Amino acid sequence: MTAKKTYYPVNLDIKGRKCLVVGGGSVAYRKTKGLLMSGAVVKVVSPEFDKRFNGLNGVELANRKFRPGDLNGIFLAYGATDDNAVNTYLSKLSERKNILVNVVDVPKLCTFIVPSMVRRGGLTISISTSGASPSLSKEIRKELERLYPKDFAVFTAALNKYRGKAIKYIVNPSTRRRVLKSIGNGAVIRTLRSNGVKAAIKRIDKIVKEAITK
Repeated sequence: MTAKKTYYPVNLDIKGRKCLVVGGGSVAYRKTKGLLMSGAVVKVVSPEFDKRFNGLNGVELANRKFRPGDLNGIFLAYGATDDNAVNTYLSKLSERKNILVNVVDVPKLCTFIVPSMVRRGGLTISISTSGASPSLSKEIRKELERLYPKDFAVFTAALNKYRGKAIKYIVNPSTRRRVLKSIGNGAVIRTLRSNGVKAAIKRIDKIVKEAITK
């Protein structure tokens, strides 16, 4: 029996990096949108394109078949075509050039896989079963979406703001560490869940202001 792969979880900073999507269908469209959301510079190559690509700004569309030269300067590549030969060729070339590559739904052709995700502003929760059951990942994602509603996007933005204030204005290192721990602890989360995001932000505002004025 072949040993199960153990993946190394990581969040990639792809802002400003060149990424390639080979394919022009609905899956390629979703992958392209995800890359753009993370600030990537995206090139998409396909003989045909889903009409929704016309509504994407900042994407280079190459209306033709994939060529090896499309990988020049690329950091990360997606294969999202229905042509197995093209996907395999892309995978092999990418590995040869040490380019991260994902061929959708074909783990053996990937050097990375994309987990199910819950995004709430700066909060990202990823779920993976290492390919054992995508449907289980989906169900867990639905549970987490209920557990972490959209208010968490507002809350994490506030946390980022108050963290910056604490680092800038609280001089004493031990006090600063205590405050940074306090503004994201279980008590604050319970306030958010029971009384709403405004109450949670008011609480962290009080914690930070009291520490600054001491």
